[in-house]
Amino acid sequence: MMAETPAFNQPLFGGDELVEVLIGHAESHGSFGEPDHEVGDLQDMLRVAWALMTPEQRREMICHSDVSNVVESSTGDPLATTMEEVYEDEWEAACEFYGLDTSFQYSDKQQLEIINHYRLRPIEEEQGDDDAPRG
Repeated sequence: MMAETPAFNQPLFGGDELVEVLIGHAESHGSFGEPDHEVGDLQDMLRVAWALMTPEQRREMICHSDVSNVVESSTGDPLATTMEEVYEDEWEAACEFYGLDTSFQYSDKQQLEIINHYRLRPIEEEQGDDDAPRG
């Protein structure tokens, strides 16, 4: 008589513990090799996760307070969650930067996405244009 295979009741990818295991593997790689391997591994995993996300999931991640705090520490500006958080001339500057028509009636959601994209633009894109508002 064949023994019955015990049921595996752990959800393979259901728990949050797995992300900590992946971070631990990156830390381990950094401790056994070059320390920058840990950062590189984490960057690679973030890029993979980003590529797998839907646009809505990306939006949720970008607007999460932990991510917004990182952006704010780098740019000096938090990501906007309401139109009240948009600076006076920022909408026009963002439209000019992306070549958008300011006479078009964008929804608040569209405007916030454009503003946040503008605030997230790489720092290098601003060099040489000292008059462009950061945010």
